[in-house]
Amino acid sequence: MSTQGVEPSSRRNFIGASAGVAGVALAAAAAAADAKAEANTMTTFPGAGANGATDAIPPAGILGSTLNIQHVAFLVKDIEASVAWWKDKLGFKEWVRIQPEHGKPTVIFLRSGGIYLELLDGSDAATGITLVGGRPAVTGFLQTGFVVEDAETARQALEKRGVQCRSIGGAGAALLGGPGGLGPNLKMGLFWDLDGNQFQLWSGQIAGGVVTGGKVVERF
Repeated sequence: MSTQGVEPSSRRNFIGASAGVAGVALAAAAAAADAKAEANTMTTFPGAGANGATDAIPPAGILGSTLNIQHVAFLVKDIEASVAWWKDKLGFKEWVRIQPEHGKPTVIFLRSGGIYLELLDGSDAATGITLVGGRPAVTGFLQTGFVVEDAETARQALEKRGVQCRSIGGAGAALLGGPGGLGPNLKMGLFWDLDGNQFQLWSGQIAGGVVTGGKVVERF
């Protein structure tokens, strides 16, 4: 059989390998372009890593562009014992303490890095908390707190969408010492999902310290 016009097998192998490399390069370039286009339509959580890739989330929704989980809250039977447990066992630090002039604290915030935990005295007499459906608040999970650009604006947006809400107004700032207190510009609101699970809306800055009888007695 004549071999005229037929390329040596080594040359055909080289050409095939080159075409394969070129194809891989083109595929990689296309994938990179797609990834770049997708990245341009995403935002990242505050505190994301250097590349931010694992924290990519869709653009801002109803509650605004700064939406993030601020804290989770639990009702406890013995608030001082619970605070000691979180400090000793998990290394949390006390951040905010709210208490009457006489008696045990009603609310204590703890923190560890960027994680915040709210502990509340579980007795109704101390907190006045009654869960949706009339269930008395004693112990257990109470709510998740979201930090937003403006709690009142976020609450109004949710109400327009038929979500059950309640404004706390300036009560949060009052609890933290009012004007000149730990949270002078604090706004808060509440909303509930279909199953009665409670969520809180926060906006404004809070400093660490102790509030006794509505007055700041110590700053951290």
